[in-house]
Amino acid sequence: MLRKHGVKADIYPSDAKLNKQLKYANNRNVPYVIFLGEKELNNSSFVVKNMQSGEQRTYSLADTQKFIDSL
Repeated sequence: MLRKHGVKADIYPSDAKLNKQLKYANNRNVPYVIFLGEKELNNSSFVVKNMQSGEQRTYSLADTQKFIDSL
């Protein structure tokens, strides 16, 4: 859905620990990281972390467009 709206998106290439994935994103100057794990799927939500400020915000999957519009 992100790419469909012109947002560059990447998926970490392997099943590594979260800290390694965040370091990878930081080294690539990725502005936002989206967490979509088992907990989020059970709650129909996703978490967005602003890599510059460290702020995290939870969105409902139904509000995906709201997140995209905020970029």
